[in-house]
Amino acid sequence: MSPSWVFILVVVAITFISGIFWNVTVVTFYINNWGQTLRSGGCDKIVLATAAATALLQVMVTFGGILFYSQLFLLLPNAALAPFLFVFQCFIDLCCWKTSWLSVCYCLKLVNFSHQILLWIKSRFPSALTSLLLGSTLGSVLINLPFLWATIHMPLNNSSSSSAGIGMDLSFKVVKVTLGTSVPFLLSLFCILLSVRSLLRHVWRIQKNGSKYSQLAGHVRAVRTMVLRLVLDLTFCIVVMGILLFSFSIGLILGSLSWIFIMLYPSLQALILITGSLKLMKHLFVDICL
Repeated sequence: MSPSWVFILVVVAITFISGIFWNVTVVTFYINNWGQTLRSGGCDKIVLATAAATALLQVMVTFGGILFYSQLFLLLPNAALAPFLFVFQCFIDLCCWKTSWLSVCYCLKLVNFSHQILLWIKSRFPSALTSLLLGSTLGSVLINLPFLWATIHMPLNNSSSSSAGIGMDLSFKVVKVTLGTSVPFLLSLFCILLSVRSLLRHVWRIQKNGSKYSQLAGHVRAVRTMVLRLVLDLTFCIVVMGILLFSFSIGLILGSLSWIFIMLYPSLQALILITGSLKLMKHLFVDICL
C-alpha cells in the first residue's frame, strides 16, 4: 500500500471517529438530562438536534470522502450517485438552518427588544421552535429534490484525468444556494449584529456604572458561538457548492484538501457547541475525563 493511501485511510478514520465521538457526546448529554433540556428553553433543543444531524452528516461525508479518494464516484451510474448527493445536500442545508435558528434563539435571549413585532416573535419562538425545526427539515428535502433527476453522470474525456463529471442546471444551483445557504446565512448575520450591538451596550453600561465584566461572560460566549458557527458553516457551504458548481472538476490536490475540510466539519461544529456551553464543558472535562 502506497504512503498516500495510508495517509488517506488515517485521515478518513480520524475524522470519522472524532466527528462521531464529539457529536454523540453532545446528544448523550442532552438525552440523559432530557427533563432539564425541555425546561431550559429552545437553545438546548436546537443544540441537541444539531448534534444529532451532524453525527449523521459525518457518516455521509466519510462515505463521500471514500468515493472521492478512491475515484469510485466516476464509475457510479446516475441512479446510484443522485440519491447520495440528495441526502448529502439535505444534511448540509439542515445544518445551515439549525445554525440560523440557534442564532435567533441566542439573539432573543440576549437582546432587549422594544418593538411590538419583535416582542411578539420573542414570546412565540419557544412554542414555535418544534415547527420551525420540522419545517426547515422538510424545506431542506424539498430544496434538494431536483438532485434526484438533475444530477447527470458524464463520462470523462480522458480516463487518466482527475476531473469528475457531475452536471446540474444553473437555475437549480441558484435556487439551491439562495434558499439553502444565503437565507439562513443572512438571518444568522442579522442576529449576530443585533447581539453584538447589545453586547457593546452592556459594556458601555458596565464601564459607566463601574460594574464587573464577569456579568458579560454568558453574553460573550453566546456571541462567540454564533460567529464561529456562522464562519464555519459559510466556509463549509462555499467549499461544497464550489465542488458542485465546477462539477467536481477542481483537480486532485484542491479536491483532496476540500474533502479533508468537509470531513472535519462535524468535529469542528461539535467543538464549537461544546465550548459555547458551560454545562457541556463541565460534563466533558469533569464528569467524563475525571
